Amino acid sequence: MEEYWSRAEARSRILPPSSGDFARRHSHRREFVLRLIVYYVVFMIAGDLAAYLLGLITEEAFGSQASLIVFLALYFLFLWVAWVLAVWMTEPKHRASVSTESA
Repeated sequence: MEEYWSRAEARSRILPPSSGDFARRHSHRREFVLRLIVYYVVFMIAGDLAAYLLGLITEEAFGSQASLIVFLALYFLFLWVAWVLAVWMTEPKHRASVSTESA
């Protein structure tokens, strides 16, 4: 038992004391993830509506088999497109620090 306490004491000496910085970073990460999910859902709703409308137009012009193929292809395409757009929208904007100092 004595060995356990000495390890715990050594661990507390090695690790820095916890601070409020972790909580701030953690809440910022939660906000980032929430924003990513909201963008994804919004883009998915827009994509689903577009796939549905294009499927209806295809059904009127070519029939139900072609409509199903078009709808499913667009649906899965919009899953990917919505994710790419959501990640792009939530990506941190880094300012390029280009110095144009002339000698």
